[in-house]
Amino acid sequence: MRLMTTNGGPHPADKWADVTTDAILDLIQISEDSTSPDALAGRAAKRDLRQILFDIFNDHHAAVQSFEQRHLKDKVTTCEAAEAHVQGPLDVAFHVSGSITMGEVFKALDATPFAAHFAKPEVQAVLTQIVGQHTADVMHIERRWHQDGLVAAKGA
Repeated sequence: MRLMTTNGGPHPADKWADVTTDAILDLIQISEDSTSPDALAGRAAKRDLRQILFDIFNDHHAAVQSFEQRHLKDKVTTCEAAEAHVQGPLDVAFHVSGSITMGEVFKALDATPFAAHFAKPEVQAVLTQIVGQHTADVMHIERRWHQDGLVAAKGA
């Protein structure tokens, strides 16, 4: 878990990508002081994997933010509608299960020394849960900032 401070607007997609990438990489535990060939190769693979996952999640979170912003601008135009929308369900299926994101993540992990571990259904479920929760957080924050903007505009 990592706290993100919001000062003046939603977090940019690259910050979300950092957080999601780190959450997944934290699942890969390799001895930091071992000089065994497996540990050296594992740490190198983990470093290489970081950029691949970051790119996937940067695109993913940018798409989620853009989708949510377009929807809010087009459909949620009153303070009352914004409040109802903030309190409404966060359906991440379209962004997680219905997108290519998880397929890309599993493909990237399959090309590492950790492939067997990440191929397990229970591990894939954890990965999907992490991405789903971060996606829901992105959506919720976009909704809150939209609501705050409508309230501020009404009060002006």
